[in-house]
Amino acid sequence: MTSGNLSTDLHDIHPSGLKALFSTSKMDYSEVPFTKQNLYEIDLTTNGITSIWTDKKYDGRAKYSPDGSKLLVLGGPECFGDLGKKVSEGKIANNFDQQIYLYDLKTKKVEPLSLNFDPAINNAHWTNSDELLLDVSEKTTKTSTSTLLKQKKFKKSKLKQKFWVELIMPTTNQLQCIQEQVFPHLTNYILLI
Repeated sequence: MTSGNLSTDLHDIHPSGLKALFSTSKMDYSEVPFTKQNLYEIDLTTNGITSIWTDKKYDGRAKYSPDGSKLLVLGGPECFGDLGKKVSEGKIANNFDQQIYLYDLKTKKVEPLSLNFDPAINNAHWTNSDELLLDVSEKTTKTSTSTLLKQKKFKKSKLKQKFWVELIMPTTNQLQCIQEQVFPHLTNYILLI
């Protein structure tokens, strides 16, 4: 799986522990951004490989949902073509401005979740089947934590900040809170999906 001239990266382990997501990347000097990414799911019991996407110009970082049916994908505005772009005609999107997308493994449908969300997204983690924990940066260098819920609207919140550790546990695929503390100078956001 990792031999040859391609770069290989493990993205996530399926909640069942029986599958994994990995990508390969290759250089392609014919067009910007000069790389192409392929994302695969490997069945760890049979070594069978299913292609999720091939030759994606702008890389995405994928994580399984807790039930394994969807992927949370972190990537730039052009990760899925123009789906995450929100710039005026003739302007170039900043592909370092990370967005989040929901990718349905069965239907292959992609939904941009952060198209109208202003703070910069540094990272995102599943906490349960309908909630995401976001690490974001506001206009200053302060970092805050955000939560995404199922109603699809961002709402400012006075939630307590929590320090989280990501546990890579195949049976739970959950985050565990290790300390809770109030940080009044940080802003929280809730996205009601």
